[in-house]
Amino acid sequence: MRLTCRRGQACHVRNVPTPQRIAITGATGLVGTALTAALQKRGDTVVPISRSQQPGGIVWDIDSGKLDADTLNGVNAIIHLAGAGVADERWTDERKRVLRESRIKSGQMLVDAMGKIANPPKVFISASGAGYYGPKPGKEVDETAPLGPGFLAEICRDWEATALAAEKHGARVAIARITVVLAANGGALERMLPPFKLGLGGPLGDGKQRLGWITLDDVVAGLIFLLDHDDCQGPYNFAAPEIVSNKEFAQALGNVVNRPAKIPTPRLALKLAFGELVDETLFADAPVVPRRLLDAGFEFNFPKLDAALEHVLK
Repeated sequence: MRLTCRRGQACHVRNVPTPQRIAITGATGLVGTALTAALQKRGDTVVPISRSQQPGGIVWDIDSGKLDADTLNGVNAIIHLAGAGVADERWTDERKRVLRESRIKSGQMLVDAMGKIANPPKVFISASGAGYYGPKPGKEVDETAPLGPGFLAEICRDWEATALAAEKHGARVAIARITVVLAANGGALERMLPPFKLGLGGPLGDGKQRLGWITLDDVVAGLIFLLDHDDCQGPYNFAAPEIVSNKEFAQALGNVVNRPAKIPTPRLALKLAFGELVDETLFADAPVVPRRLLDAGFEFNFPKLDAALEHVLK
């Protein structure tokens, strides 16, 4: 079965001999919603794991650690996407706790449940982030780069370690270190668009910091690629092959919405508004490259930024 993405673009997945039952955390989020639709379209059964009851789903409570392990018995794979938004709020101590527990405690609950059932999932795919590397100015960052400094790096380290613990229950574990996701509705691009459409957009600071980006279509295709290929294990950078600076990104976005994009946002103003998250997200220079995905044979639908933004916004 071949999956078809929007506008006739083919997602790169191999034939799957039989439909699978796939449990997804974060199934109602930006990536989870698109992934659910793609998996269902090709005949898989998606079992959403959520705080509230979803059709055919599993209810869990991360705060209390409540998850009925038997509900995962016979599920073929888990895709762990749950996690509170990194840049949604200022990083107070309480917000940092939420960011950690929504990823790490929830992942530990899944792994613990796998150890309690007779037929646990054979595949465990976990999201992570390019924040694993921290700022890496002047270097292209592939999966061999070491752990970087900072709060996000620590979260990603522990998030991934929790996922890798599923190996002791016989699961193949793959990790998607996801960069900025470009989508028409939701995510970072939705927050960027209003000022750009008014002609008030521009680079952040001097705009020299480079960033990784990827379309939602390619995130979904990449996750399915990891799911379907038994030789895919360990970390994979989910970033398009083209590295751009923040200034180049702003110019490309301005061109697509047909507005100038030359008004910079001062770093100090952002720092006052959002605190330390600014240094680890908006101004982190980390040119991430998808070395392992490309080596595995994955083909991006949108490897170039201009075409990606045209696809997402037109």
